[in-house]
Amino acid sequence: MELDARAPFPASEPDDRDRLRQELEATREELRVARNAQTILDQITRSAKDFAIILLTPDGRVLHWNDGAERLLGYGQREILGQSADLLFTPEDRARNAPREELRRAEAEGRADDECWLQRKDGSRFWASGVSTPVRRNRGELEGFVKVLRDQSARKQLEDELRRVNATLEDRIRERTADLEDALKEMGAFSYSIAHDLRAPLRAMSGFAELLDSDHREQLAEGARDYLRRITEAAALMDRMIEDLLTYSRMTRTEVLCHSLDPGLALDQVLHTLEPEIAARKAEVTVERPLPLVLAHEVTLVQVFSNLLTNALKFVAPGVVPRIRVRGEVQADWVRIWVEDNGIGVPPEYQKRIFGIFERLHGATEYPGTGIGLAIVNRAVERMRGRIGVEPALVGTGSRFWVDLRKVA
Repeated sequence: MELDARAPFPASEPDDRDRLRQELEATREELRVARNAQTILDQITRSAKDFAIILLTPDGRVLHWNDGAERLLGYGQREILGQSADLLFTPEDRARNAPREELRRAEAEGRADDECWLQRKDGSRFWASGVSTPVRRNRGELEGFVKVLRDQSARKQLEDELRRVNATLEDRIRERTADLEDALKEMGAFSYSIAHDLRAPLRAMSGFAELLDSDHREQLAEGARDYLRRITEAAALMDRMIEDLLTYSRMTRTEVLCHSLDPGLALDQVLHTLEPEIAARKAEVTVERPLPLVLAHEVTLVQVFSNLLTNALKFVAPGVVPRIRVRGEVQADWVRIWVEDNGIGVPPEYQKRIFGIFERLHGATEYPGTGIGLAIVNRAVERMRGRIGVEPALVGTGSRFWVDLRKVA
């Protein structure tokens, strides 16, 4: 039997060589990509002049840093390599172990953001905003940390200045508020003192006029009795005016705490009080219930309804039966309450003026009053952080007063 000397090598050898060749090419490609990535990373770190980019070992020693770090911190790369990054922190932060705590948080949580004072080579300090992130191998082993810093001293200075200005403003506001409260207290005491001093002679004048009329009525001529009547009426009007001024003053000074309220309850109190006058005038009062809930102060809202309904009963043409309708509607964040009447109306040129103090559209002989009622209503609504206005009637004569109050959420 003869052996064939030309027998081939095992078929697996060419396959192994091809596989090794492919693996070698793949490794070379990975190295090329890695070198390109490193080149790009180096270019980024060098060009990031406003950022300090520092590579740390797992125990916090400087492995690499860029030109931005050298410019910001003052250390050249050769003199800082291998040094602990702790020296960048202030002595106070080093004493409380802040550098190590920052790396611990970065390793545990994936990043550690921080803002603190850092220290340059020359000992000067700056306010730094930074983030530290861990660098891990493919299997997750910790290889080190990347710390990126930026000087935020200018922003810190502005923030500190803003806080200082705000604190100063708050102090001034507190002082002004205290001064205003004292002034309001003094004004209240002064108002009551003036009211007492004014009312005393008014009462004396009215009382003596009534005594003169009752004790010497037969001896007085008709003209003299008419003068006494005018004196008594003028004194009564002045007394009502003083009372209205005190009410207006209280609306300015008194603290108003608003809460959820059914305006129908306040309206019912007013209707009960005005019941004799409503009956005497045979007035028709319609309330479309329920009225939407509002944020209001009950006593203040009673004052608003009282003045509006009293005006609606009073300001009607002679011989006309007063007709009043009260209704409410929701408008976005507000509840608008309408008080509509068939009275003499308000000309357009007076629709804003009538809410001022002592503003009257008619003489006191036609429609008695002090000219303060709607000013009180306006101030009361303002105190409840609301709004008020008036529009002409849609049909015929009359007015449509509206009050906007905050809706209950």
